[in-house]
Amino acid sequence: MIAYLRGILAEIEMDYIVMEVNGVGYQVYLHNRAFNFLPSVGEKLLIYTYLQITDNEYRLFGFMNKDEISLFEKVISVSGIGPRVANNILSAIEPATFCRAILNQDEKTLTTIPGIGKKSAARLIFELKEKLPDFLVAAPITDDDVNILDIVEAMEVLGYHRQELMPIINTLINQNKLETDTSFNVKLVLKEINLKNLNR
Repeated sequence: MIAYLRGILAEIEMDYIVMEVNGVGYQVYLHNRAFNFLPSVGEKLLIYTYLQITDNEYRLFGFMNKDEISLFEKVISVSGIGPRVANNILSAIEPATFCRAILNQDEKTLTTIPGIGKKSAARLIFELKEKLPDFLVAAPITDDDVNILDIVEAMEVLGYHRQELMPIINTLINQNKLETDTSFNVKLVLKEINLKNLNR
């Protein structure tokens, strides 16, 4: 099992990236939302991974934080739901929104996801409704709560560039350090940038 990759973002393609780790290039498939949080090609990146093994191929799926891969693994435990459908879910909807739809038995929201019909939605609700409370407790701050765009825009006003900011923001999300208050988050990102500059 490959738990994560830490290396250089070598390529960005339509539905996957190539990560270079110690001279080896790994093809990693991402959900659509993840592409919004990638650094520039050539920058360092840590990405969590799930390895799908079939008779015909090995395929790595990548996630920007542990909450996403935790939800992904819960979703593929549902009968009839495979990694590609689970990736569609993460592409279309925030993890916290998906969890609320399951707990509220909201089939209408679930059926807006490509590949999820009424039967699949009902099966997801039936099989996951008792499993998700622990996930929600373990992830009090999610992409749904943290407005990443507000942080980036505020930092860009101060003269920073998006490609410089995203690796730091992703790290802070992974460490569950960000809050719902944008001004607090901006101060935290500035602190991390200053520490990074001091360590150079």
